[in-house]
Amino acid sequence: MKKIILTLFALLTITFVIKAQQQVNRCGTTEYTDRMKANDPSMQQRMNEIEHNLEVWMANHPTYNMKYIITIPVVVHVVYNTAAQNISDDQIRSQIDVLNEDYNRRNADTIHTPDCFKPLAGSMPINFCLASRDPQGNWTNGIVRVQTNVPCFSDDAVKYDTAGGSNIWDPNTYCNIWVCNECGDVLGYGTYPGGGPTSDGVVSHVLAFGRGANYNLLNHYNLGRTTTHEVGHWLNLYHPWGQGGGGGCTDSDDCFNTPYQDGPTYGCPSGPQISCNNGPCGNMYEVYMDYTDDACMNMFATCEINRMVATLNGTRQLLLNSNGCLLNDIPDIANIRNFSIMPNPANEKLTIEITLDKLGDINYSLVNILGDVVFQNSIGMEMGGKYEISTRSLPAGIYSLRLNTAKESITRKVVIIH
Repeated sequence: MKKIILTLFALLTITFVIKAQQQVNRCGTTEYTDRMKANDPSMQQRMNEIEHNLEVWMANHPTYNMKYIITIPVVVHVVYNTAAQNISDDQIRSQIDVLNEDYNRRNADTIHTPDCFKPLAGSMPINFCLASRDPQGNWTNGIVRVQTNVPCFSDDAVKYDTAGGSNIWDPNTYCNIWVCNECGDVLGYGTYPGGGPTSDGVVSHVLAFGRGANYNLLNHYNLGRTTTHEVGHWLNLYHPWGQGGGGGCTDSDDCFNTPYQDGPTYGCPSGPQISCNNGPCGNMYEVYMDYTDDACMNMFATCEINRMVATLNGTRQLLLNSNGCLLNDIPDIANIRNFSIMPNPANEKLTIEITLDKLGDINYSLVNILGDVVFQNSIGMEMGGKYEISTRSLPAGIYSLRLNTAKESITRKVVIIH
């Protein structure tokens, strides 16, 4: 009897987990695009023209040499309502790492690509980089942070500062990614080429952006593949079952080497999933454009790579001339983001914390009221850190702590007591 109860409990638990996974809307691109087309009747015609030009380009470049690396400057708009949603720079950089690994097929889990599909897996010579130059030509770290009173966003409100979001950077120069708390159960969506110029880009849920056990991410969507998927849409890729919701085995993703399949794949299957007479290999659910868990995605098909390369040589070709990641001749701007001192007043030691936006030559000194330098330290080229100054042997009194970089100087008053 006890075994029966435990078995029933296990089955109920498994059923609950499966339902919970399926209730998450892996991607809202199809529904979003339908709404955009309803509001803009000319959008479908533009998309048809883009598709035609894409196919012509691929036909004229059957053996396109992809030895040249394509650089895509990325700006990440972090729109946060709570402190937890204001994700760290490290979490953002982890997502950029995922994009570069997945698109170049340098991801460690390529070993899980089934033998059936390994000959069909492709890599793309692309480098996603956080922008180092903003639209005005000044230095940036590629991250825009906007605090909002909007608890969650639906559709494109996050893309406009008048609606509590963050305005787009020139989409011909940058790939715009917005990270926010999305309303409902949508993990993300992307815009196809041909959409509106003020809304072009990718939106990712803050709980599915980046990779790492140290970040607050959903269990099945913690490897950064939501953004990999949505950037795929931005580069004109469709879901493997086509542009609709699936079913009927009649729609296609316009890729010759991805099998027809009858709809999305959820969870993390083991073994072939047969549909639309596509045996023995079954659905190519390992591609990033399906709906499987992050851990079960590990490839783009070569045809998908060809479509993305054609897109970057067609409707998104202006990105190829972007200088968004060039460091040369950027005007100097403030680089010191944080300079804090603890405790103050101090007794036996001071701890100073320094954070720079880019590498800088850090020097700091402690000067007494007479102007004498009583302590000095040169860190060299660093982004900052925490540093200690022993004040045990210094007379009590008022001092100045000076922080110098190559172009900046900041002074803080320090009181030493004993």
